[in-house]
This record gives sequence, C-alpha cells and structure tokens, in this order.
Amino acid sequence: MYHADPALLAAAGPYLPSLPLLIDDVASFPDEALRARAASALVKLVLLAFKHGREAADLEQRLARWADLVAEVAAAPHGLDAVVVVLRYLSEVNEHLTREGALSALQLGLGAQADEVVMTLGQQLIEQGRREGLERGIEQGIEQGLVAGRRDVVACHHRAGDERQRRWRAGGNEPNAEPLGGG
Repeated sequence: MYHADPALLAAAGPYLPSLPLLIDDVASFPDEALRARAASALVKLVLLAFKHGREAADLEQRLARWADLVAEVAAAPHGLDAVVVVLRYLSEVNEHLTREGALSALQLGLGAQADEVVMTLGQQLIEQGRREGLERGIEQGIEQGLVAGRRDVVACHHRAGDERQRRWRAGGNEPNAEPLGGG
C-alpha cells in the first residue's frame, strides 16, 4: 500500500493507517441480516435500496416494510434530506416506483413529513427536467444553426458562381479569373 524505503516504513509503521478493503455483495444477504448489522439506520436503508432498488417490482411494498428505518433516518439531523436522496436513487433506478406508491409507503414511517419528502423529490426532478430540456434545446438550436449556415454558404456559393458565369459570358473572362467583388 505504501511505496517508500523499507527502513522508513519500519520506523513510521505504527503511525500509518491500516485501511483494509471490504467488498460486500449485499444481494447475497437476506434483508434481516442487512437490518441486523451494526450500522446506522441510513446505512441499512441504503444497503436495502442498493439490494432491491433496480429490480424489485414490489419496491413500494418493500418501502412500507422499511418504514421503521425511514422514520429513524428522518429523525436524525438532516435526516429528511437523506430520505430524499435515497428516494431519488430509487426513483431513478426503478421503473415500478410511482409517486402515489412512494407517498403511501413513506407515510407509514414519516406521517405528514412524507408529503415534504415527495414534494422535495418532485421539485428536484422538475429542475433536472428543466436543465435537461434546456441542454437539449441548446443542442438542437446549435444543430439547426449549423444546418442553416451550411445552406446559406451553399446558396452564397451558387450566387457567386452565377455572377462569375454572367461576367464570363459578358466579357469573355474565365469564370474563376477574378475573385467575386474584386472589381
């Protein structure tokens, strides 16, 4: 983990942090084992969201079963913001989660605060939609401008060619002998 002179590492060893890496396949653990871990309610809720978020067609029912965790997370400082983040993740990755279903499930753990969570999430999604719409509009505008610009260049080129042809016929000069507007 550390690349230094062996003598230096030996001397500094007691002062260097040891950071083991633990990779956990949460999908292989039963929900009860994830809930029983020595972790905060937020960590447990996130683990369950990671495990079931992408594939669970019954996510709204699962959210209802997680009501105690949702309530515990919400009671912590900045807890409602954390619940919004988890719900935002679930709404992004799961096509089965509806606003009504999420609200109903959240009301079990949050009561009237569920409306606030869903409204905050809704406001975030609206803002995201505005930003994406603006970006697409800008991209389309640039594309349309490029197409129109190409059309104008081609039309100008054709007009210039027509003018050179007219001059050539009138005066006998070669079509490309003088630049357009060159006198």
